[in-house]
Amino acid sequence: PEVVALVVGTDEDPQDRARQVEALAQAGARVFTRTAEALDYVARRLSPPPTPVEPPVPVEALKEPVAAINIGLESFYDSLVGQGAEAVHVDWRPPAGGDERLAAILQRMKGQGS
Repeated sequence: PEVVALVVGTDEDPQDRARQVEALAQAGARVFTRTAEALDYVARRLSPPPTPVEPPVPVEALKEPVAAINIGLESFYDSLVGQGAEAVHVDWRPPAGGDERLAAILQRMKGQGS
């Protein structure tokens, strides 16, 4: 597999940036020192996203007027508004970013604070 490395820092860093870039390149990595260039390189090598199996449901198929409260994925909100629906977006994320272990720790801490 191909390895892409993004090296950041300055020439004054103790790791010797130039030496690190050279070592990575000699090991076979494709080395970048600019984020945009690394992202562009990787993006050009990604497969195109899969085509949805089912076509999206147009807002017109729903009874008028369409109004929605969207919780979570902003792309759903964007799609609704883009099709002329009235919508409100709530930027919600699961507690502790969905990390169950961290959520349990927070829950125990909450119980101690009472």
